[in-house]
Amino acid sequence: MGDGDFLMIGSQDNYANVGLPVGAGAPSPYGLAPNNPITTDAVLDSDEVTMIQNALNAYNAYLEAEANDRDLAFLEVNTLLEQANTIGYPSNGLVYTLDFITGGIVSLDGVHLTPAGNAIVANEILKVINTKYGSTFGLYNTTNFSTLPNIRYE
Repeated sequence: MGDGDFLMIGSQDNYANVGLPVGAGAPSPYGLAPNNPITTDAVLDSDEVTMIQNALNAYNAYLEAEANDRDLAFLEVNTLLEQANTIGYPSNGLVYTLDFITGGIVSLDGVHLTPAGNAIVANEILKVINTKYGSTFGLYNTTNFSTLPNIRYE
């Protein structure tokens, strides 16, 4: 792996073998030796990350242009999450971040939002609606929402 590469969620079984003498380059340790790297299907390389980012930016630009053409309120959630990732998101005396487990916005799977994370996004949607249309929707108190995922037992 190189700078800007990411491990794919969902390849945990693959990662469990890191350091073990398995794979095409065995007996060299899997994922730790140049002749026995982590397989490419378990990694997003920097070129793939750039392609995804470019597609995301183009899609968001399209959505914003459509909203503007129709004179609709628009919130770019990716920008909100980038702010939370870099400087945090202050709300009700707390600062929420995307830090795994402790940040409060992202659930334990690292992908989905917690109830507090959903309340933060809902508040930002309400702010955009209030600003655009002059409405006065109240905001949620994010501290009333869990920073842990909702767990459903069946």
